[in-house]
Amino acid sequence: MTTQSGSLPERVARIEGVLEHLATKADIERLKFTLVSLQLAGLAIILAAIRLWM
Repeated sequence: MTTQSGSLPERVARIEGVLEHLATKADIERLKFTLVSLQLAGLAIILAAIRLWM
């Protein structure tokens, strides 16, 4: 593990840069909603295909 030297403003800038790439709770909620929507759409397509087939 390397130690990074630098002034306090440089270290703060690096930490802020890393924090910009983290997901927020709102991002995760949107992702959950999107995944559930895709699952329901897929299920609807499968059920429609089964109904047409039989």
